[in-house]
Amino acid sequence: MSTLLRLATAGSVDDGKSTLVGRLLHDTKSILADQMDAVERVSRERGFSGADLALLTDGLRAEREQGITIDVAYRYFATPRRSFILADCPGHVQYTRNTVTGSSTADVIVLLVDIRHGVLEQTRRHLAVASLLRVPHVVIAVNKIDLVDYAEATFRAVEADIRHVANGLGLTEVTVIPVSALVGDNIAERSAATSWYAGPSLLEVLEELPTGDDPRHQPLRFPVQYVIRPQSGAVDATHREYRGYAGRIAAGVVRPGDEIVVLPSGKRSRVAGIDLADQELDEAFAPQSVTLRLTDEIDIARGDLIASAQDRPTPTRDLDALVCWLAERPLVEGARVLVKNGARTVQAIVRSIDARLDLDTLVGRPTERLELNDIGRVRLHLAADLPTEPYARARHTGAFLLVDPQQAGTLAAGMVVSADPDSGNDTDWVI
Repeated sequence: MSTLLRLATAGSVDDGKSTLVGRLLHDTKSILADQMDAVERVSRERGFSGADLALLTDGLRAEREQGITIDVAYRYFATPRRSFILADCPGHVQYTRNTVTGSSTADVIVLLVDIRHGVLEQTRRHLAVASLLRVPHVVIAVNKIDLVDYAEATFRAVEADIRHVANGLGLTEVTVIPVSALVGDNIAERSAATSWYAGPSLLEVLEELPTGDDPRHQPLRFPVQYVIRPQSGAVDATHREYRGYAGRIAAGVVRPGDEIVVLPSGKRSRVAGIDLADQELDEAFAPQSVTLRLTDEIDIARGDLIASAQDRPTPTRDLDALVCWLAERPLVEGARVLVKNGARTVQAIVRSIDARLDLDTLVGRPTERLELNDIGRVRLHLAADLPTEPYARARHTGAFLLVDPQQAGTLAAGMVVSADPDSGNDTDWVI
């Protein structure tokens, strides 16, 4: 049975992301005949000698006209061994927020580097995003190897620079592959032109990567999204007393009889049953969406967290966090924001901005504000208890968004470092 892998592509402008995605779609035979005919026709009209595969992913009119990717484009393809959901992220620094969005749920990020230009500031930024979001796997595709006559020495120099930056950000498991998205070298199959490269092709790597940890090894985390309580006069007597809590399991496994705790109230109970549509389950696990019934009547509302009683997060009102600032207006100390964690949203104030990540030195520098696309360390004080935990331990419950309380727009993507804002190293960017 094939498994599903979520991947995201990233890189600087003109590094060839859309062409790489188009090549993957083409070489895995995931393109309909009429789509290919349209791409070939437009390519001829623009003077290309062959098909411009980037047109398969640049769907917006502005993208086709400018020759760049603006928004995240999702594509689906499959091989006999695995199915893929691919997020083709923009490369321009202006659209870093879109890259954060596309990478937030990825199992692997494929970062392109133009071999002629090497590691750029945007390369460092995307590697930092991969580190902060704890994307499980990072693959670096050193593209356009054909434009340097497949020179091994040139590739090795760029590879050394990449690994130096990656190690500085705590990314130790990084795969680096020489490719040509335009020609197809080392994309679906290994290329004879790079006889000095003994590693796998990009598609071989993607087919072999593990997809994540066994949910049975994780403690239960179940954010309540909706309380199901039918109106007494609208249903039959069998369901008149029904009370269930619907949501998506973020981590772990749940079974009838399990002892749970509801946070932030701290009330305890046991699971009476697990419902999925019209059937009752013996167990459910992440990332299933189910409805839980409890043995006790507890005041539970949307935003509460049902967690394992044996391994529970501690509700807190103070957070030490890393954020990727995504708004045009800067973040300053004292700003009032909303913190959205799972299905729960609470008011908060920015106590301090401790540092901004210097992408050249990979060290935190003192700052009084965060500008668009900056990555920084902040301390937040919340107006109500939030049952969260360090992102390094729990990717789902340790992540949050900062939201504008007036405009309701997203301001930043955040990762909890510690629930104790007076501990930790302000320049510790590895979480």
